[in-house]
Amino acid sequence: PPELGGGTTQSRRGSDNRNCHLSRRYHWRAGPFLSPLPDCIRRRQLDPQRRAEHAGARPIGLRPAPWSELLELRNDCQGSRRLRRRALLPAAWAYGAIATSRWRGTEPIECGLPVICIGNLEVGGAGKTPLAIDLLDRLHARGLKPFALTRGYGGKRSGPLLVDPARHDWRHVGDEARLLASHAPTIVSGDRVAGALLARQQGADMIVMDDGFQNPGLKKTASLLVIDADYGLGNGRLFPAGPLREAPDAALARCDAIVLVGDSRGLPDELSGTSLPLLKAAIRTLNKPLDLKGRRVIAFAGIGRPKKFFDGLRRIGAELVSAVAFPDHHPYRAADLALILSK
Repeated sequence: PPELGGGTTQSRRGSDNRNCHLSRRYHWRAGPFLSPLPDCIRRRQLDPQRRAEHAGARPIGLRPAPWSELLELRNDCQGSRRLRRRALLPAAWAYGAIATSRWRGTEPIECGLPVICIGNLEVGGAGKTPLAIDLLDRLHARGLKPFALTRGYGGKRSGPLLVDPARHDWRHVGDEARLLASHAPTIVSGDRVAGALLARQQGADMIVMDDGFQNPGLKKTASLLVIDADYGLGNGRLFPAGPLREAPDAALARCDAIVLVGDSRGLPDELSGTSLPLLKAAIRTLNKPLDLKGRRVIAFAGIGRPKKFFDGLRRIGAELVSAVAFPDHHPYRAADLALILSK
């Protein structure tokens, strides 16, 4: 029916009818270009008053709308999003003030071991865990005994504890800790200092800390700031008005090098004037243990940037029949698997 997007319509509210049509015809087919559209348009579709107005409209068939109309709709949605972000600015200022006071009121504690911290500026995935794993493997290859230290996001155990893969699953220590533990001994601890001391008791000679750049408790020997080259720093505002955990200048004052992950862009403008060493990295999908070249696959991922995983599969020649994105650290349920298998 036209009120649910089955076709464009002619009525005195023709523009709204066209919006409903666009939400069905273009968003799920046009990809990320129209990614801001669904929330805005879906509200219009669910408005009972507008549904009643559309009920008497006469459908004239599907037709592509001009790009100018698509851009107008996109700009309208972005405008409403900007208003929401501005409304959140006071909360963002308070968030920044609290972060600053934490550093001013805390004296970092030395644990007696070299500590390399892998951190980032924005909320969400930037490639910290893959970089931590790569660094752990390199240190182990040089004859060292590095331990991974993480807070165990999503797990029930706050630690400090040494992850035992035979006893601890993702419910206990989180998915990232389990992944790290497959490469090196891993400590889960909400208290980073206590976790570092436990690592020293267990015989570690170096600590690689996955995340914790904004945690002032443990003194770091070196800090690497990971930046997603495709995402950058978003709108450059602090959470919740934007994606940043802290102001870029404060982060640059504490880090020793920047790791730019990705190929598409250079440093964000906010970081372009720094004299810090710039290291470039890329995440590549390995075509093993299964050779996926030329094979039809259904891909699903519950990570910070699922698109990276899907693009990586395409680069090695896999043909994606369907790509299902779940939230970061998503705990898969039977219903999720049923959804995937139905594709």
